[in-house]
Amino acid sequence: MEADRGGKPSSNLFRASTKYKDRGYAKSTEITGPNGGPLQVAPQKPIDLSELTDKELAALDRLLEKASPKKPAPRKTLGVPAPR
Repeated sequence: MEADRGGKPSSNLFRASTKYKDRGYAKSTEITGPNGGPLQVAPQKPIDLSELTDKELAALDRLLEKASPKKPAPRKTLGVPAPR
């Protein structure tokens, strides 16, 4: 690797963690439940919206729209169409 030839340590670490994963250089985090077992996920209760008025439902819809992730802006090109 570059380390032996005077490369920057940060670039060497990045290269090792991406190119040499099979050699154990990858960084990973394992999340487990108690005693290394599987995570226990509680089921979510459905939300009852039947008691909301039309006005409240419309307000909720606007809030959800505002809070949802936005699509990325289209890339600007120099006369070349963007790949689809």
